[in-house]
Amino acid sequence: NSNMDSILQKNGVSTDRLLSLCSIDELGGISKAAEKSGKSQSLLSRQVSELEEALGVKLLDRSVVPHGLTAEGKHIAELTRHYTRELDRFIAACSGDNEIVTIAAGESIIQWVLIPILSKYTDGQSGRIRYRNMRSKHCLEALDSGIVDLAFHHEREVVKDCETKLIADYGMCLVAKKGLLPGQVETWSDLQGLTNGTLATLEGSLSTRALLDNLCSEYPNGPQIGLECTSHPQILSSCQSGKIIGVVPKIADPSLFQKASPPKGLEFHSVRELSAKKVRLVLSYNEKRLGNSAFMERLVGTFGL
Repeated sequence: NSNMDSILQKNGVSTDRLLSLCSIDELGGISKAAEKSGKSQSLLSRQVSELEEALGVKLLDRSVVPHGLTAEGKHIAELTRHYTRELDRFIAACSGDNEIVTIAAGESIIQWVLIPILSKYTDGQSGRIRYRNMRSKHCLEALDSGIVDLAFHHEREVVKDCETKLIADYGMCLVAKKGLLPGQVETWSDLQGLTNGTLATLEGSLSTRALLDNLCSEYPNGPQIGLECTSHPQILSSCQSGKIIGVVPKIADPSLFQKASPPKGLEFHSVRELSAKKVRLVLSYNEKRLGNSAFMERLVGTFGL
């Protein structure tokens, strides 16, 4: 329309400059955006300055390091993403190309829930899925700003202007090579006297680690923590050695979502003390955006929503 024409015809405003603004927003600063795009930092900085001058709005907060976008800059980046995304979808529909849906979730959720369940849509015909590995808080920030289309996250995070649906309610569990643990492990006391295995958990001082420290102290004749990892998938991989007993979310257990058999002879044990520590996994999405995408509706419908 004439309004759009007047904006894009301003000296200093261009699609390239607006997309550079989006890149700075998505990657968290000019230096990372420059590295990803191949443009120099000075060029990106100049593009933002030219946009600021043309629009009469401060877009970059230069008082912080790395420089991030102001609230106005983020809003313009969000509007640009919405415009380009809908244009891409329309052109894809006209040309018969597959639509891309971007999904944000943690590494464990991507590996143990989304890839197994949504793999049937990666046949090249239904559409294309792009995963973004993010913590829950960042998943929602990305959804709110239009960087991603769907966000799988923990329910404790606050959701603004989005539909949120429960996917699973689960606790933690033990995982080990078959035969390493006794046949029935229902409570932590069942591990008393087990000395041929060592516990693997996440590093740090999270609540699960505190629980394990208490259990190891209460049952000194059972397995003790001997390995700290930076992710749950690392813990699962370490269990392949045959001597490691991992503490992982129940979503790693294929039985939770009726997925394929456990990897390489691993078995999972629901222990009362760990199962009681519940996590609620939810899916959030923008209802209007969902209504404009048949592929997104199919993906969301896979989870019975």
